[in-house]
Amino acid sequence: MALAKAELQDKAAKTAVSAGLFGAAGVSVFWAGAALAAAAVLGLALVLPAWLAALATAGACC
Repeated sequence: MALAKAELQDKAAKTAVSAGLFGAAGVSVFWAGAALAAAAVLGLALVLPAWLAALATAGACC
């Protein structure tokens, strides 16, 4: 019984680390997407008014 408990504790610890890394990757992807959207707005703002560039980018994303 003690061996099974030790194995489950080890497995739970590894699962918790994996879940934390997966969550960190998700946050990184979110901020990378936000940066790309901002770059798209700024790029379009060179040829369009800023409000229209933001509106066009939001419309293309949704």
